[in-house]
Amino acid sequence: MGLFHSYLPWGAVLVVEGAYLRGAYRRNATRGVRCRWWQAVATGAGCALQPGAYGRALHAGAKGRALHAGALTRALPEAPRSFNMASSSSSNHYDVAYGPLEDDLLWMQKSHISQHIWNGANQRTLKIRRATPLYNHREAPPEEIIPLLQVSGLYPIMKLAQLKINGALVNAFIERWRPETHTFHLKCGEATITLQDVFVLLGISMDGRPLTGNTNIDWFELCHELLGVMPDDDAVDGNSLLFSWLTSQFANINDFIGNQQGLERFARAWILRFIGGVMFVDKSSKRVPMRYLQFLRDLRECSTYAWGAALLGNLYREMCIATDYHAKSIGGFTLLIQLWAWERCPTIGGFTNLIIRSWRMILHVFQP
Repeated sequence: MGLFHSYLPWGAVLVVEGAYLRGAYRRNATRGVRCRWWQAVATGAGCALQPGAYGRALHAGAKGRALHAGALTRALPEAPRSFNMASSSSSNHYDVAYGPLEDDLLWMQKSHISQHIWNGANQRTLKIRRATPLYNHREAPPEEIIPLLQVSGLYPIMKLAQLKINGALVNAFIERWRPETHTFHLKCGEATITLQDVFVLLGISMDGRPLTGNTNIDWFELCHELLGVMPDDDAVDGNSLLFSWLTSQFANINDFIGNQQGLERFARAWILRFIGGVMFVDKSSKRVPMRYLQFLRDLRECSTYAWGAALLGNLYREMCIATDYHAKSIGGFTLLIQLWAWERCPTIGGFTNLIIRSWRMILHVFQP
């Protein structure tokens, strides 16, 4: 890393060992050096450097200007692919090969977003899929069912889900995600989101009973038993319930006050909408598979399931799919990427990071 120290003439950000660095040229410093993601070969007069595979070299403006992670995916002028610099004392020409030198491990490079960025493709911005359940135009459940949500063990993540997602930050980390190894390639090396991160950041169970069950079920009868209403054909899409139907059936909490069974049904409907719209959201953002309803039969046992492990596995899958340049959107609990970035890269979150840390401490102190 010491070889790549000074700034490039156009003030660019380059990738070395999968990390974004400011500046990459010092006269004669890189002569004959062969790195994992870079190949520098002395070839004669002049000097030419080309940025690597993990993102286009971004224009950072004047010398000494630093880029923060939130700005890495903004539409900035494209840096030149090569440049020449002559020295009064010596003159050399360098050719730099992009991407991994061997594709035995990173064999999906051809379809990776970084490859298309290098090839000069248009800027791609993923649409973040999320359909947070609303009640009276607020992203918060009715107070009457909050005790039931706390018993289910999912209330902490529901509170966190009220945070807004930084789409630029999520896109920046997706560009650094490798589906072959399930890791981010960052300045510090390779890093990833672990089950411990899920437990600490979200406050939901990462171990316990797996989310597996019987699929040979009469889903309509199950809905009638646990939700108190039988869905019609227009309310079902395959084996999934439409959010519009759930919202219309459970629109007014006053219809269920004074009836404990009715409040439990309202709580199940709210959790279903949260599962399908936030935790395991698909690219339609309008339905939830009815198979999750069987885990909500007893809300006291709901907290014994490994929701955190299932959430992380689903997010891994969504991130791997999103690294394909042709992907237009990303599902899953993408807020976890943002929370993880704030936690592991404190300079990204700034004051917001301080608020989240304080809020998480409060959650863990008062969590039943």
